[in-house]
Amino acid sequence: MESFVQHQFINGRDLQYTYYASLPTNTSIGGPTLLLLHGFPDSASVWSAVIPYLLTLGLRILVSDLLGYAGTSKPWDPSFFNSKAMANDLAEILSREDVTNVIPIGHDWGSFLAHRYYLFHPELVSGIAISAYPLNPVFRTPIDIDQLAAERERKLG
Repeated sequence: MESFVQHQFINGRDLQYTYYASLPTNTSIGGPTLLLLHGFPDSASVWSAVIPYLLTLGLRILVSDLLGYAGTSKPWDPSFFNSKAMANDLAEILSREDVTNVIPIGHDWGSFLAHRYYLFHPELVSGIAISAYPLNPVFRTPIDIDQLAAERERKLG
């Protein structure tokens, strides 16, 4: 990611995020920004092989080390990994970069986060792409995990 600028900042949840941004070009202004979200147990560098091609599209590209990986904070408390909070972390990165039109592209765990980003910030998303992740329905209301566990125990033993 030689042609990218590395950024680090402390977000509103007091977490350090590291991300990489391509420089805006005349062709990328006004178009969507590609937000590349890596999987487990990778980092932003997993996208290195496809970035040269993506740059030919003339779009701006942001690539983040997701929470718990590489140059981003690694909190021990599982509550930090709440999907809405993590989607909001991404929104904070996009806001810092003045991005208002994004296409999240996720691989593996990054696909889950791409889905959740769209769920919580649909007004900013103009498309979505996922790889290596099963499509699961999105629940807009909280799931009662105890009820779900009881139902699965009843059905599956």
